[in-house]
Amino acid sequence: MVLGRSPRRSRGAAAVVTGAGSGIGAAVAIELADRGGAVVCSDIDDAAAQRTVQTITERGGDATALHADVSRRADVEQLAADATAWGARPPTLVIN
Repeated sequence: MVLGRSPRRSRGAAAVVTGAGSGIGAAVAIELADRGGAVVCSDIDDAAAQRTVQTITERGGDATALHADVSRRADVEQLAADATAWGARPPTLVIN
């Protein structure tokens, strides 16, 4: 298990996960989706983020891929706006 057992924080969360294209970021995104969350998978590698989304949707989860380079303020601001628009509410979790 990647995350702790707190159902209040991670079950059904509206989450943004940066670095979701591979490694720990992908694992966290998949785990959050498995817990019923709607997950924005963000990465500088668009194809990698899309592969994580594909894994999530194949498992019955809800996810989208959004590009962001977290070292660029403009990308982070756009990610926040796009994630809120996609989820119809502000994210409840942001994992970087």
